[in-house]
Amino acid sequence: MSYKRFAEAIIIASKKYNIAYSKKRIGWTEDIFKWQHTIQPGVPIDLKELNTSYLILQAMAMWGNDSRMKFVRDAKILRRNFIIELLSYEKNSCKYVFPANIQQRVNNIVKKD
Repeated sequence: MSYKRFAEAIIIASKKYNIAYSKKRIGWTEDIFKWQHTIQPGVPIDLKELNTSYLILQAMAMWGNDSRMKFVRDAKILRRNFIIELLSYEKNSCKYVFPANIQQRVNNIVKKD
């Protein structure tokens, strides 16, 4: 697959990124350890740090609505749920490229959960 068609867009994005990154904001610190971190109410804390990435995605999806987030400690279930959510995401542009039997299976799993 040739990526030449994206070259100009990548160059423009790179230039804009460098311009934006060079801007300084008063009071801003690049030292992440000096940031004041807040945790939204209802977001579980994973002390074992096993599924942090997935929890971040769940927390982001939860913000702005009143739904409670499920906290899964089993890595196998966590991976399964992540893949199911990824495949069933309504804006997934590749969703319709999957064979019909795979689409049907994902739909069945989503309806069960």
